[in-house]
Amino acid sequence: MESEIITFSLIVLVLSIGIFFFVENAQQNLSFVGKKFFSGEIWRIVTFNFVHLSLSHLIGNVIAFIITTMLSFEVGLKSEYFIMLFFVSATSIALIEGIFFPGLIIAGASLGIYSILGGISISGRRLIPLYFFLPLIVLSIFLNKFFLDTVTFFEIIFHFFGFLSGLLLYYGIVKYINKKKSYLEVVE
Repeated sequence: MESEIITFSLIVLVLSIGIFFFVENAQQNLSFVGKKFFSGEIWRIVTFNFVHLSLSHLIGNVIAFIITTMLSFEVGLKSEYFIMLFFVSATSIALIEGIFFPGLIIAGASLGIYSILGGISISGRRLIPLYFFLPLIVLSIFLNKFFLDTVTFFEIIFHFFGFLSGLLLYYGIVKYINKKKSYLEVVE
């Protein structure tokens, strides 16, 4: 379980760092822009997670991703949930953003990171009480000012929705699995 999360985390970090330093025009060609995605540039739905707008943006996300990975170990988050939260939530938010704000650019791993933190807040509520964890998340959203050259209202809102979608997605997964387990126990 932990080895899969470490492998996935290393892949995300290597891709993010590699794209930042070695891929020319990555921001223009790989970040998510709704109108470009819906006009056929479908790779953007995956690649935007690995594109960063500045060195401080990259460093901030690398630090946050490492902390999120370590927290997932502490609370015992399963690797399949970790990976699913990272991609499903970020993809969903990007698609919704692309419909309502087709010219807005999304880049970076933070949507996935906040989604995983949403899952961790449910998974680890016995270790880290929600009344302590939620203010930390809100604080971290506003601390983005230090890691991004410009922080807009949209970025704050999308980070919050990343957290909220991870929280709801994880809750839905756990509820579905528990329902399935109880059904199987009754059938047996």
